[in-house]
Amino acid sequence: TAYTAAREYLIASLDSLPGEIWLQHYELAFTLHKELADVEYLKGNFARSEVLIEITLSQAKSALEKAEIYNMLIVQYTLTAKYSEAIQAGLKALSLLGINLPQEDLPAAVMVELAEAKSNLANKEIACLINQDKMKDGDKKIALKLLGNMGPLTFFSSQELWKLTVVKAINLSLKYGFVAEGSYCYSCYGIILSAILGDYKSAFEFGKLAIQLSETSNNLSQNCQDSVIFANYLSCWVKHIKTTNAINSEGYKVGLQSGNLQWTGYNRMFQTMTLFYQGINLEDVLSEISNFMLVCQKTKNQWAADIISANKLAVLSLIGQDDEISEAQHVETFYQHKSMAAICEYHVLKSQILYMYEKPNEALEWAILSLDIINYIMGHISSSHHNFYYSLILTAVYPTASESQQKQYLETLAANQQQMKIWADNCTENFLHKYLLVEAEIARINGRGEGAIDLYDKAIESARENEFIQNEALANELAAKFWLIKGKEDFAQIYMKKAHYGYQLWGALGKVNDLEEKYPQLLSKTPTAAPIKETVNHKVTLKNTNSSFTTTNSAVALDLATVMKASQAISGEILLGGLLNKLIKIVIENAGAQKGFFILNREGKLLIEAAKAVESSEVDVRQSTPADCNSQLPMSVINYVARTHENVVLNNAATEATFATDYYIQLHQPKSVLCAPLINQGKLIGIVYLENNLTTSAFTSDRIEILSILCSQAAISIENALLYDNLQQANEQLEDYSRTLEVKVEERTQELKEKNDQLEQTLQQLRTAQKQIIAQEKLASLGALTAGIAHEIRNPLNFVNNFAAISIDLTQDLEEEIENQSEHLEAEAVEYIKEILSDISQNVAEISRQGQRTQNIVEGMLMHARSDSGQRQLSDVNTILAEAVQLVYHGKRAKDVTFNITLETNYDNTIGLVEVVTQDISRAFINIINNACYAVADKKNVMGENFTPKLAISTLNRINIVEIRIRDNGKGITEEIREKIFHPFFTTKPTGEGTGLGLSLTHDIIVGQHQGQIQLESEIGAFTEFIILLPKKAVSI
Repeated sequence: TAYTAAREYLIASLDSLPGEIWLQHYELAFTLHKELADVEYLKGNFARSEVLIEITLSQAKSALEKAEIYNMLIVQYTLTAKYSEAIQAGLKALSLLGINLPQEDLPAAVMVELAEAKSNLANKEIACLINQDKMKDGDKKIALKLLGNMGPLTFFSSQELWKLTVVKAINLSLKYGFVAEGSYCYSCYGIILSAILGDYKSAFEFGKLAIQLSETSNNLSQNCQDSVIFANYLSCWVKHIKTTNAINSEGYKVGLQSGNLQWTGYNRMFQTMTLFYQGINLEDVLSEISNFMLVCQKTKNQWAADIISANKLAVLSLIGQDDEISEAQHVETFYQHKSMAAICEYHVLKSQILYMYEKPNEALEWAILSLDIINYIMGHISSSHHNFYYSLILTAVYPTASESQQKQYLETLAANQQQMKIWADNCTENFLHKYLLVEAEIARINGRGEGAIDLYDKAIESARENEFIQNEALANELAAKFWLIKGKEDFAQIYMKKAHYGYQLWGALGKVNDLEEKYPQLLSKTPTAAPIKETVNHKVTLKNTNSSFTTTNSAVALDLATVMKASQAISGEILLGGLLNKLIKIVIENAGAQKGFFILNREGKLLIEAAKAVESSEVDVRQSTPADCNSQLPMSVINYVARTHENVVLNNAATEATFATDYYIQLHQPKSVLCAPLINQGKLIGIVYLENNLTTSAFTSDRIEILSILCSQAAISIENALLYDNLQQANEQLEDYSRTLEVKVEERTQELKEKNDQLEQTLQQLRTAQKQIIAQEKLASLGALTAGIAHEIRNPLNFVNNFAAISIDLTQDLEEEIENQSEHLEAEAVEYIKEILSDISQNVAEISRQGQRTQNIVEGMLMHARSDSGQRQLSDVNTILAEAVQLVYHGKRAKDVTFNITLETNYDNTIGLVEVVTQDISRAFINIINNACYAVADKKNVMGENFTPKLAISTLNRINIVEIRIRDNGKGITEEIREKIFHPFFTTKPTGEGTGLGLSLTHDIIVGQHQGQIQLESEIGAFTEFIILLPKKAVSI
């Protein structure tokens, strides 16, 4: 190959250099060693390449040269799964260029860089960034290369460091100009915008910009990288996932051309996942996996190979096959390589497989395990896949869960669906059917059956329209189970058959067999099920290795997709008129007839209810004409089918002896005739009669088989429609009767109702007014009292406190003087004076303590009375909360050295800055944390060493609000106390230990000042938890 030849030339060049080559021919030696290391890398000889890199690095003179060599080392380490070494190499290289990335407090550093990026991008259109000047600074060019190569390994090992490298690269590019390698940072910035900030449209635009920049600079290697990110992290949130195929195909091509083995492997890795999520036939996916795995093995891209293996395990499970390597061995390999993304993908797919094979409790365990490492697939469509199946799993286990678990599950479902709705709003094609299916399952577990039916059908329709065959099959399966629970086995059979067919199309034969074993009663009733299974050869398949897709069918196989579509259209209609209209059109079209009739059996009478000819667009519906009075039908054929319940197929009716004497046949000489019964549960529902007078033998076996399937569905749908029709008529009669009764009742009760409404309204107004008066009286009393205190108590109180302090000093002085004069006084007198002075000291100390307590009450009341404490400013809530914890903890320790507490914190670093009055919100946190510490200390005093005080503090980013939870494991709070806990002056602490103003002040700060919410949850003897919801931005009121 060209690489082999290049290697031989480079080795020959090095051998030809005389003497000390590094001393005498430094630049040439540097270049030859560097190029040879690169060629060894391209040939997959990583060990040799690494040795050459180490030699070159030890001889390199300038910081720029060393940084360039470190850049090669990062790629080497990444491919050989030496991730920590790769990160350290990158940090060293950046340090050589004067860029020192912090090792601690990375979220704060990210926030600083993000703020700078926002400032640099201010008033700039994304598309216009392509016109920025080119970068000239050599150090910054290498820095961008380093930051770019650190991207993949930090993304899958240290999310905060990855964010920092991305935004740092963005700022370098915006400040110093564009360089080809810098396009990667724009792609990754798109991931931050979509996955973290939820701005999917802007993220998509940054992805397009990155590809344009790499194309403009004709940098094929960089184009490969940008294509991977654009296709697999940005495009799928706004475009159908199928559009990624062409992007991945082009990215793979340019990756091979440029020799970018690392990203070529990533390209194949992501394409594996994309094919699976698209619903491509699983046999074809498995075939592509084998091809993709060869690419990764050849390039020794272990990371990509591990993720492909995780997907392969899922595909094999669905197909019903085993791998030559056990699942446990695969997973062990993932952990050995520290391939966290592969482990996460494996967990996600494992939960899906277990759910599909009806093992929801096991599936839930794997779905929950995924939550701890879900960031390793952040921004990829796999995260939405986890959301989808996690929600379905929760609905599956919900009925058997405890009451507390059910409450938790519903909360998780609501959060998941909120996110899924955002995705669906941005890309209907990929996510709407998932949102609708989970909504259907939620409606089911909440007892909203009618709503669930409609949602199942909408989910099926959306999945079919957007060609997600696997999810269409899943939605049909869940709808079937819904009807089965309701005892409607006929309805369940319709949906389960469609699920069965859909899984066949997908190639999930393991799942198909599982359905047949678990639901034989639903999949064996229809006589067409067996031949369909034998003849179906319809599947979505790969056209070529570049992953373009098409649909192929066997020439003799059933057009199963058409049957499913027609069957779905039939089952979705409940009104008899509309159903007959659809039926006659569908049957004529699929059977190849010129005209057709639908005849219904009404109490033993055969009535024509629908008729249509191909040349006319009109359908005659609901004529209810007796069939034996119509001159357009061969009644001998109709009566035969009605009596025997058998099909009649006449390839040339005029020449076939059985019905040759029929008047209609003699008169009109029809050619092809097909007459079939509509049977449901052994009962004749109706008859369909079809004719084709253009050709003989028009109704082939294939068409007859299609018609049999449609007739099976039609019989059920017509009977349902008839029942619904009868129910409608009964309802109308009942409504007519009840309407007259209702008028009388309404007339007699209207006056009473009006009076009751007036009384209820008056009572409600009185209750509201009473609450307002009580609140206003309290506030008024507090205001007046505070004003009085400010003018009447403060000065005398200061006097008392000051003179108490002076009195303490005087007694001490007097004690010292008496001690000095003791030899001149009688011993008894000295002792007596000392006792008096001791009593005075104790009394004065008590006066001082009570005076200080009164001073604290006064200050608390003054603070409570004022309306606002300062201006809002952008602040880090996590920092404020952490500082409040430390203040309270050290304050408690200062008073009591034995005080200790186990602190558990979980701060959400994605929250960002929030508009708050920093000093006041800190005061609110301190009040709650202080009470929590008091509660656990009080419980500790009672229970002793058997009790460990704990304080759990967490924050959560919830779109427009921040959720703060402060939880202690103290004694808990009774329901009676909860109702009063935010009232001014209310306290449960002993006299002298609380003013009763802390939580009242906290409530005013959070609810009144910041328009937030504060909630309280508690269980006696177990815990108390305050939940604070703060708007991120000031709310105008």
